Amino acid sequence: MSSLQKNIRRKDFFRECWQMVRELVAEAIPMEKTPRSTIYLLPPGAPSPEQFLDKCTQCYECVAQCAHYAIQVCRDEKSPYFGYPVVEPRRQACYMCPDFPCISACSQGVLELSGNTVKLGVAVIRQNQCLDYQQGFCQTCLNNCPKSGKAIFRNASGKLEISSQYCDGCGMCVMVCVLEEPAIYILPTYHQHKNLTTKKSPLDGKTPNKGVHSCQ
Repeated sequence: MSSLQKNIRRKDFFRECWQMVRELVAEAIPMEKTPRSTIYLLPPGAPSPEQFLDKCTQCYECVAQCAHYAIQVCRDEKSPYFGYPVVEPRRQACYMCPDFPCISACSQGVLELSGNTVKLGVAVIRQNQCLDYQQGFCQTCLNNCPKSGKAIFRNASGKLEISSQYCDGCGMCVMVCVLEEPAIYILPTYHQHKNLTTKKSPLDGKTPNKGVHSCQ
């Protein structure tokens, strides 16, 4: 047998093995056939989408000031935010810098602090895909959440749950999800119902674990 034939057979072997793995995963965790559209978040301190699109001059000062490259110019031509600064959590989560240099850099005042908190949205778990719900255990999002135990915590049933009170929608959970199609997403603040039910976490009133990210 020639070396070329051996190489071809090895490639076929690994290709078939990989296909078997994909099929087993697909059977264990049913995925949607069509990919979801990317959910873009507006930069910290942004107003409603209508106001943002109307007032933002696309100066990109907030993009330039983002040390973690979380705020980037949207290149999705199908998105209404095409050409505008956005946060795409799956690509890079927002570090929610304490001093919010992106807001300070906005000379037009489009981005501004409202009170003492800034909220991009709230995380939502897709239970039909989440390994913790479907396979018994996974806590990659819990381990990496800056507010672990408060924003993401384990409920009385031992399953992962989100607290809309503490989750600020930074997107770290989305970025670190081990699945190809994340089992968690951020519901943007401007899409949330005003009477969104707030879940309390077991650590209410206690100091949360130190975040895995912060501006230095």
